[in-house]
Amino acid sequence: MKKREDFHNRVLAQLLTEQGVPADYEQKAGLKRMDVVADVEGLRVVLEAETGFDRKTQAIKDADARLRQQLTTIVFAVCYPDDVTEENLANATLTWTLRLKPGEPPGEWSTGDVKQLARAVQQAPHSLSGVDYAAQLLSDGLDSVVQRLRIHDRRALALALDLPPTKPGAGSKEDGYFVAAKRGMLVVATAMLFHHRVQAHLPLLRPHGYDGAWPPATAAECVEQTTAISALREAWRGILAVDYRPVFETGRVALAALSTNPDNGQAVRSLGEMVGRISERVTGLRHDLLGRIFHRVLDTARYDGSFYTSTAAAVLLASLALRQQDADWSDPNAVAALRICDPACGTGTLLMAAAERIRDLRNAAGRGDQDAEEALGLILVEDVLWGYDVNLTATHMAASTLGMCLPRRALAA
Repeated sequence: MKKREDFHNRVLAQLLTEQGVPADYEQKAGLKRMDVVADVEGLRVVLEAETGFDRKTQAIKDADARLRQQLTTIVFAVCYPDDVTEENLANATLTWTLRLKPGEPPGEWSTGDVKQLARAVQQAPHSLSGVDYAAQLLSDGLDSVVQRLRIHDRRALALALDLPPTKPGAGSKEDGYFVAAKRGMLVVATAMLFHHRVQAHLPLLRPHGYDGAWPPATAAECVEQTTAISALREAWRGILAVDYRPVFETGRVALAALSTNPDNGQAVRSLGEMVGRISERVTGLRHDLLGRIFHRVLDTARYDGSFYTSTAAAVLLASLALRQQDADWSDPNAVAALRICDPACGTGTLLMAAAERIRDLRNAAGRGDQDAEEALGLILVEDVLWGYDVNLTATHMAASTLGMCLPRRALAA
């Protein structure tokens, strides 16, 4: 039966490709296998198939496993009819259901031919929230970029950011630096995101002592150049003249580790184009987006003991720790006297939750106007919030998270 399904999956991938949905069959991610993988607007959409309409439960089980393994956020559980063959699959009646969250009750099953299934696959990304879409798009884009990096570039990137290699599984051909390099390229992607965000808030006048072009080239302008790596590093040198050091200094270190060959340049340009699409689609680049991306991309608990706090848990903890009676929230001096420290801040999820809790308490106290927002942001960034972590890339993400909240203010190292 399994061998028979493999043949069906191959034909299904071919038929989907003919319908304008590029697809491949029997794709592997490490030791994990996916029946059919389709590319929709840069997103990975997985199809897990079984033969026989009585196999719906197993198809859902396999689909949910791919979600739990974080191989994708969009999976179709598909069932072929019992009498399907490679010759008649194009006209056969299939049944399928979309899975977005593992463990949820089965949704409605649709029936139709491959053309109708292809249309459903093309429309599937619209079922995601903006945050989930962005997280999946960037995760898939990072996978593609790291695959294109040469082994010595992966290793150099890991060493530059003090990222340890992972131990490949038995029989694996991986060099052990894929996860580390993916984390390193996430640093670059996050700096690009911040670049998009901060560009409009840079001062009109050239900073004193800076000798480069002003204002620096935009992220989009840098990505359009054949020398994208050096263009980004130069633009970020300009932004560093204002500050934002925790974000862009680490990004420049990551880019400097890459060889300046055409393949790497093209990989960085592809990543930049992906980041540009995300920046246009998601207007609120806040901690929920960055946190989900970080957690999704860096499934590192089994490698380095990192366990990241979910946004929901952070919000709950902040509401319990910061109460209305704890301070006069209408008084800026009372807020400035607070010290909130996370000694293992990771992506900054807890710090951002604390910042938003304080903002809510300030608004409830009647200080929610724009000027008060600006003043509060400055107080939080400069005086109140303190984050530490042994992981450089984690603190980079935390700084980016806080900076996205208030791009007008320069973050100091």
